[in-house]
Amino acid sequence: MFTFPNDSQRGRSATSITLEQAQALVVRHGGAMTEDALIVLEEISEPAPPLSSAMLADYAAASTEISRSRRDAGDVDAAAFMEELLQRMLAPPSASDEDEVARVIKLVDGAELRGNWSNDEEVDCLIVNGDLTVDGTLSLNWPEESPGVIVLGSLRTRNFVCGGRIVVRDDVECEHVYACSLNDGALTIGGSLTVRSFIETGHYMEVKGDFDASFVATLHNEIDVGGEIRCAGFQSRSDRDRLPEWVDAALLEHSQTEDDNGAAYSYWYPTEAYEQRIIDGGSPVRSGLLTST
Repeated sequence: MFTFPNDSQRGRSATSITLEQAQALVVRHGGAMTEDALIVLEEISEPAPPLSSAMLADYAAASTEISRSRRDAGDVDAAAFMEELLQRMLAPPSASDEDEVARVIKLVDGAELRGNWSNDEEVDCLIVNGDLTVDGTLSLNWPEESPGVIVLGSLRTRNFVCGGRIVVRDDVECEHVYACSLNDGALTIGGSLTVRSFIETGHYMEVKGDFDASFVATLHNEIDVGGEIRCAGFQSRSDRDRLPEWVDAALLEHSQTEDDNGAAYSYWYPTEAYEQRIIDGGSPVRSGLLTST
């Protein structure tokens, strides 16, 4: 997978800009998404405030429960990831953490890229001044979820994995989207979203235009749609029991947990294989449900 935009052979060179330059560019070209884009810039420019002891305790309890359920389901890697995040959250800040407030912001012109591309994890915010087209998979994900991408145009890609804070001024068109942050990421679209399949597992979603999809599942959050919704199963999008109806069985796990009242219930959930299928450019939809995959 190539790194966007810095791959020496196939990418576009990027220019480092200051926060003030980034804000000025967004104000000039952000259109209706100016406020959303400025929020992304504001969030990456400020060090995260310390969490209270009560919030840390709640986070620790939730993370421990998620890790336990993942281990019970046999997903050792996901359990280890949650445990690592918890240790990092509970660790006292170092002097370098407290002093490090500078953020890396880069600007690149719109581009048409061939192949599969992922973000540079050393860049806190990438601004694309124009349309971005990728004929393979675009994966915008970070170990931490505060960094982001601002596209001052439209985004078109075959498959899309998003985990950070992403603002697209105009339309987004994809085959299959996996929005998979841990509840701190967001995808905000100023135009319409057109996809074949869409699954959200902890990502905030806002589509100011129309939403057009063949298959959709929102397992943690809602999709705020300002325009017309064209998706046959949209009303049942939060029902995890429906996933086997359209998702390839090899990409799902069946787990058991308890609700807030202590009552046990079971549910289906995407595995790491689901994300890998998206990254590899394939379709997560069961064979025969789409005319082409």
